Amino acid sequence: MGEFELRFRTIAELAEVFTTELLQRRLFVPGADSVHEGEEIALRLVLPETQSVLSALGLVLEHRDDPRGRGADVVLIDLRDDTLALIEQFITERLDASQPEVDISPPERQLDVLIVEDDSIFQEQAATAFRRAGDRVRFARDGFEALAAALRDKPDVILSDVNMPRMDGWQLLRMIRGNPKLASVPVVFTTQLSSERDRLRGYQLGVDDYVAKPFRPIELRTRAERLVHRRSTVAAPPDSRTTIRGDLSQVSLPSVLSLLELEQRSGSIDVNGPVRGVLWVARGRALKCRLWDRKAAASASPMQSAFALLSAKKGEFVFTASDAAVDDELSSSITALLMEHARVSDELDRDAG
Repeated sequence: MGEFELRFRTIAELAEVFTTELLQRRLFVPGADSVHEGEEIALRLVLPETQSVLSALGLVLEHRDDPRGRGADVVLIDLRDDTLALIEQFITERLDASQPEVDISPPERQLDVLIVEDDSIFQEQAATAFRRAGDRVRFARDGFEALAAALRDKPDVILSDVNMPRMDGWQLLRMIRGNPKLASVPVVFTTQLSSERDRLRGYQLGVDDYVAKPFRPIELRTRAERLVHRRSTVAAPPDSRTTIRGDLSQVSLPSVLSLLELEQRSGSIDVNGPVRGVLWVARGRALKCRLWDRKAAASASPMQSAFALLSAKKGEFVFTASDAAVDDELSSSITALLMEHARVSDELDRDAG
C-alpha cells in the first residue's frame, strides 16, 4: 500500500481544503497518480503550527492535473465525523485568535432570491420564509423574465417552477448553466413533477435540488440557504457534461445507471448516505464496486456490494466522468446487473411477505 504525507503550511490553507474537500470526504493528493485507480493508500495529514498528525485511509478514484501538481482525487474511507469536528474546532480556534477584537458582530447573511412562478399563490407561499428572514425577494412569471432579471442583477439562488409559458424551467436551466455569469447560481425546482425520468433529466441538466409542491416555506428557505453555502465553499460549479449530482430520494441509482448506459458514459458514482460506496462503470459495463463500511465490504462479494448501493433509498449520488481505469470485478453489463438486482430484490420481498 502506498503512503503519502500532506503538510498544511497555514491555517488558511487547511481551512480551504477542509471546506472544499474534507467535508465531502475527498482529498486531492499530489503524486498519487503513481497508484492505480481503485487501490488504497495510507495518508498522513500534518496540521499547521502544532505539527499534529492525522492518519487516514484513502481510495484512489481518478488521476488528474491540478494547480497543486499532478496527482489523484482520493476518497477518504475511514474519516469519522468526530475527526472532522476536531479539525473544524482546530481551524476555528486559530482563525478566531488571529482576528482583531470587534465590538459589533457582522450582520447575518441574507439572501437575494429570485422566485420564478406564474401562480401568484405559490409566489407568495414561496416568499414567506425569505421575507421573515429579511431576505431580498424578486419575482418573475416565466423563464424569459427570470433570465433577464438574473442577468441584470445576479441572485444568490433561483427557485423555479417547471411548467410555465414562453420559457419553461427546462429552458431556463439550460440558459443559466450555459451563461458564464450565471452558471454558478444554485437552481431549485419547485414542482409537482412525479416522474423519476423528469427528475433525472433535471439533475442531468444541472438542477441542484427539487422541492415538491405543496411545500413548507421554512423547508424551502433551509434548502436554499444550504445550497448557497455549499456553492460558496467550492472553487467552481460542477460541469454537467462531466458531473451529475442528485438526491437518491428523488432519483434511484438504477435510473442513473440506465442513463449512463444509454449515453455510453464512463466514470465513478459516489454514494454518500446510510450506505456509502463507489461504483465504476465504462461504456455500458459495470466494472467494480467498493463499500466504505470495511466490515460490510469484507463479507460481501463484488456483486453483493453493488446490490447494496443499488438498494440505497437515501443519500446523495455524484457521477464523475473519467476513464474508469479499474479492474473488471463485476464482469457484467449494466443491464444485466440491474436485472439481477431486480430479481434478487423481488425474491427478498416475497420471502419477507
